[in-house]
Amino acid sequence: MKKPVNHLASSTEQYAHYRLPYHAELLALDNLTNQLRAAWQTLLPSEALDGVRVYIDDGERLVISTANHTLCNHLTYHRQILLAELHQHLPELTRITTLQFRVITLKSLTAQPNLQCNQSVNNVNLGKPSATTRQNITQLAALVTSSERLQRSLQKLLDD
Repeated sequence: MKKPVNHLASSTEQYAHYRLPYHAELLALDNLTNQLRAAWQTLLPSEALDGVRVYIDDGERLVISTANHTLCNHLTYHRQILLAELHQHLPELTRITTLQFRVITLKSLTAQPNLQCNQSVNNVNLGKPSATTRQNITQLAALVTSSERLQRSLQKLLDD
């Protein structure tokens, strides 16, 4: 008997080599971020420059993200000085008339090690499952599994 073709795997393999959506735009924003960091190297410490990232460039306005509220306030206060330095260092960016700063914080899912359920379970039955539960499991087993052997095993577990 011939093994059936796994069409899902072949399409996944095919899509794995595609570029991300908006790949060119992401590269352009990364390039602009690097140019911005080079232009502001004399004005800001390296720790501040590492946290700065351009995430919107709509022609006349650059929206820059930081992860720190204090840094965002500092950059907003000195926005005209930063804009003048940007124009001086990169004359091709004289189209930029406005700098805006936003705080974007990314929280890692692993940063919360003690994930707990907020609800407590009060009605735990340590005995046999109820008749309704057994009926539901039997019906779902018939729908989900096509193996008679597996269905008999589940039924045996319920009967014990």
